Formats: sequence, structure tokens, C-alpha cells
Amino acid sequence: VLASYGYVIECTGGDHHLDVGNVLANDAIAASYHQERATRARDSATLDAEMLVRWRVEDGRVIEIWDYANDVPGLNAFLT
Repeated sequence: VLASYGYVIECTGGDHHLDVGNVLANDAIAASYHQERATRARDSATLDAEMLVRWRVEDGRVIEIWDYANDVPGLNAFLT
């Protein structure tokens, strides 16, 4: 989980912003809606995506994350 977020931060040179809109959570599942904006360091390509992230929690630890993007092809192109 942390490695995937670390890759995005590395790819953007730290120019990565999340504007969190809504968060819903209980003891087993959490979900958040956010706007994600970033600029890729190597060529200044930009990302502007709406994201829904779902976390599954067991014993107080995140064990699974599902990301849903409004523009999957654009997100994949940004990350490659």
C-alpha cells in the first residue's frame, strides 16, 4: 500500500495534492472521495482525477485498498 503511494510521490517529485471531499468509516471498512491533482516531474504531464478509495480494515490495520478513478486510461497514462 505505502509503496504505491510512494511511487506516485516519486513520479511527481512531491507535486501531488489530494482534496478530500467525503469520508465514511466503521470498524471494518472506510471509504473516501477526493480530487487528486499532480504534475509528473519528468515531462510536466498533469493528472486531475476524481477518486473513490475503499479500505478494508482488520485488527486496526488496513489490509486491502481499492481505488476507483473517473478516468482510468488517463491515470494509467500518467503513472507509466
